[in-house]
Amino acid sequence: MIFRDDLDHDCADLSVDKRETVAVLTIAAPRGPRTSNGRFAKASVVQDLREKIKLTYRMAGHNGKQVLILGA
Repeated sequence: MIFRDDLDHDCADLSVDKRETVAVLTIAAPRGPRTSNGRFAKASVVQDLREKIKLTYRMAGHNGKQVLILGA
């Protein structure tokens, strides 16, 4: 739940009517994969990452989420 404002507003408590509930989904990215010329060295790493991306979209869609904020 988001219950505080941003740093520009001194992280003040939000009024109850402005509070938001958000869903959080975390999926691990590849850890330290070898690269070659700016690409993953192993095709299996690329395939695993693609499957995780698809899973992320499927889970979000299944739960009715239409907005995703991706981070690294």
